[in-house]
This record gives sequence, structure tokens and C-alpha cells, in this order.
Amino acid sequence: MKKFAVERRWTSAGASPARELVRSQQLLRQHSRLHIEHFPSYASELNPDEGVWSLAKRALANSCPNNVEELVEDVIRSINAIRISTQKLRGCILQSGLPSLLR
Repeated sequence: MKKFAVERRWTSAGASPARELVRSQQLLRQHSRLHIEHFPSYASELNPDEGVWSLAKRALANSCPNNVEELVEDVIRSINAIRISTQKLRGCILQSGLPSLLR
């Protein structure tokens, strides 16, 4: 069964939460195997991105850039190191407590 997360909030396109709910209900009717998880607008413990940023901050902890350009290079380097590591990415998803999509 595929699971998709739909957050109840205003979108950048200006759609109301009610409109988003109608869209998600239409998706469910069209695809009977879908299951939609509703999350609060901010729940850091459920967000795999928090794990990615935690790993990136660890890599940057002893960095001492001389200017903004070096800082940007360091950040990009740390994110790319995480991006190419399937083990680190899986760890971020598993740490989030979300239903495992990796089976």
C-alpha cells in the first residue's frame, strides 16, 4: 500500500485547507490503494529532513569558513555527502518514526 502525507495548511498557491482536503479525497477515490496520512503543520520528530540537517550540522561543526562563499561550499559539500549515502538517508527516514516506506 502506498502512503502519501498531506499537510493541512495554506499552500503557496493560496488553496484553502478545505480545497486540499477535497483534492486528497478525490485522490483516494481514484486510487483505492492509496492511504493518506495527515500530520500537524509542524512535527519535527516526524520530519526526515530534521535528520538530514542534524547530520549536516555535525559535519559543519568544526568548519571555519573565511567568507560566505566558503560557508556555502561547506554546506553544499555536507548535503551532497548525505545525499549520496543511502545508509544515511535510510537512517533519517527510520529515525523519523514514519511508517517504513523502505521495505
